[in-house]
Amino acid sequence: MPPVLPVTPDSWLRLFELPAATFGPAAEWAHAHADAPARGWDECPRGDWLLAAAARAGVDARAVIGALAMTCSAVSNELDRRGHPEPRPLREAIELSEAWADGVAESPEVAVALEAPEALGTDTHGLAWALLFATADAAHHEALHASGDAPPGERAWARVSLAQHASHALRTLAEPFGARGGEATAHVLRSFLAWEQVEATLAADAEPAR
Repeated sequence: MPPVLPVTPDSWLRLFELPAATFGPAAEWAHAHADAPARGWDECPRGDWLLAAAARAGVDARAVIGALAMTCSAVSNELDRRGHPEPRPLREAIELSEAWADGVAESPEVAVALEAPEALGTDTHGLAWALLFATADAAHHEALHASGDAPPGERAWARVSLAQHASHALRTLAEPFGARGGEATAHVLRSFLAWEQVEATLAADAEPAR
């Protein structure tokens, strides 16, 4: 196996070119860690920054959703232990998203769940909705990536769209933790999405065509 090419400061910074109105000082933080991206990943203070960066890097859409769904599951279990029971629609959304990430469920099943009010309960702007929407977006992203007819610009935009929707779900997950939510979700997410996955994806993109 050939060695993984080192991530350049420029490629690292591009991962965190995120809208300040939504993500805050992500770009400024990334500049301060451009010389040591692996350490920056391990010390990143917000889970939504990490997930958006992974999606923008081009990490496989199923891996992005799998990490998101498993993070939702782990954090929801912790909240349940603290006396905040997990709503059934959220558990169903987590299980369906995990199934899609594992290749067990197909995108039409996600679309049906997203469009059915009974699948989401009364709050269609909560975490269950955000997670299912991100999963549906990931399915679209994957379809574009697999298509040889999709223009490069459309595939690139699909990465940005997935980054936005997956990170929105993670921010929604972080809300019950208040100011500590970003760090809490970052800590859990890193156990499912390692820097090495992002680094390998960037290296593969940088390899010249043979």
